[in-house]
Amino acid sequence: MNALQKINIIGLSIPLIVYLIGFIIREDLLILALLSTMITGLIQLVIGLKLLENYSKHPLLQLYFVVVVLFFILWFTTYWDFLWVLPVALAIYMTYILHLINPKN
Repeated sequence: MNALQKINIIGLSIPLIVYLIGFIIREDLLILALLSTMITGLIQLVIGLKLLENYSKHPLLQLYFVVVVLFFILWFTTYWDFLWVLPVALAIYMTYILHLINPKN
């Protein structure tokens, strides 16, 4: 497992750990778990940009950025009610891309 994959796993773990702590100990932390998904998104966006340096022609990576741009356009122009699934789907998709491309450092 390379460094980008490890960083991705850490980024995915942050909201899950905070959620579990909030579920077990304090319910106030559940909001923090939701907010920490933004950190995960930022981490994955940076990972995607790093991958774009070496794999700019990869169709899965190009699709990832199209969906990210679409997400932000929809977020600012429509209601948020149906968009909650896109960040989760993007996180899963970036993880899939990372394991598929598996860049060597």
